[in-house]
Amino acid sequence: MKKTKTDPVTRPSHYLEDSIECIDAMVAVFGLKYTQKYAEIVAFKYLWRMNKKHKTSNQDKLKAIWYLRFSMGDDPREENNEI
Repeated sequence: MKKTKTDPVTRPSHYLEDSIECIDAMVAVFGLKYTQKYAEIVAFKYLWRMNKKHKTSNQDKLKAIWYLRFSMGDDPREENNEI
């Protein structure tokens, strides 16, 4: 079994239950189309609050980029999924 590398942007550990990531469970339950729309909305939230919660980091901007990429059919986890 491959280990999954976690980090606060691409694979937050709190979004992982056993070996299933929350976004994958959402696709299974709601379908890809609705999960991609959700990702687009979440990206808006991260851009809205950018620099308010993490004033010295780009974390919200990076999360927005992650969700926007996912909303367009690109899975950012593919670049960073093994250690």
